[in-house]
Amino acid sequence: MKKKIRETNITTVRYFKIMALLSLLYLFFVCVFVVSHQLFFSHGQLVIFAIFGLLLLGRSLFVLELGPFILFFLGYELLRGLIPYVVQNVHIFPMIRIDQFIFGTLPNIKLQALLYHPPNFAWYDYLATLLYIFHAFVPIVAGYFFWLKNKEFFKEYALGFLILCYSTFMTYVLFPAMPPWLASIKGYVPPIHQITTLVEARFLPTNLPLSAIYTTVGANPVAAIPSLHAAFPFLIFLFVWKKYPKASLLVTPYVVAVWLSVMYLGEHYFTDVILGALYALFAFIIVQKKDLLLSKLNFRKIP
Repeated sequence: MKKKIRETNITTVRYFKIMALLSLLYLFFVCVFVVSHQLFFSHGQLVIFAIFGLLLLGRSLFVLELGPFILFFLGYELLRGLIPYVVQNVHIFPMIRIDQFIFGTLPNIKLQALLYHPPNFAWYDYLATLLYIFHAFVPIVAGYFFWLKNKEFFKEYALGFLILCYSTFMTYVLFPAMPPWLASIKGYVPPIHQITTLVEARFLPTNLPLSAIYTTVGANPVAAIPSLHAAFPFLIFLFVWKKYPKASLLVTPYVVAVWLSVMYLGEHYFTDVILGALYALFAFIIVQKKDLLLSKLNFRKIP
């Protein structure tokens, strides 16, 4: 009996490793396809890529169970793209003043002075840009791994992810904030290069203006606070830390790399990054305390 259980466990681990490898290979080929075909997708379109990959891997059951999660996330993406049309006053200076109070200068300017050497691009310019572009793809991959290991745990993660998305959406509506690169263009801060756009220009047609790119991907240029680019990886870290503490050490470099990247690229202030991490922590705590909160509201736990 013990031998049979041991063999089953070995088979399960081997299966998980194979699926993880296939998923990472798929993610790699998606990156290659996007760059080689001069394409840059919105978060919603990246989700579609993720679903297609899962179907190729034979995970149709995961896609079905992911249905509500996908619909809510795509709904968030639609609402996020409408924010620039409904907001009035864009906040510019609070983040600048906080960063200057902490560091004496803006970390964006310091990082670019140390690392950015135009007109040439270093390897980390490309890496930072890829981390920035695919930040919404990684949570789907993480959710897939959680689902493979523990379906109940995946449901907790999906709930935390949606709480994070919609809480940040409300903040974007109530407190639209200008990112560093745009503040630089407007002359509110010293020159900050939007390296993301400059790297993309290496692959995008030269006659495609920046405004067309934003129209195509449905970006929201006043969604700087909090930084979802900082929040997503930290939320993943928190859930990995809860379930697999040792494995969280492997996630940490990714979290740090994304945080440094968004500041270096001129996309977010340090303040945006810290607030993004706090929003992720908030969503994580809400999920962990949801039963207690429901009981206090006199709701019975849904089986």
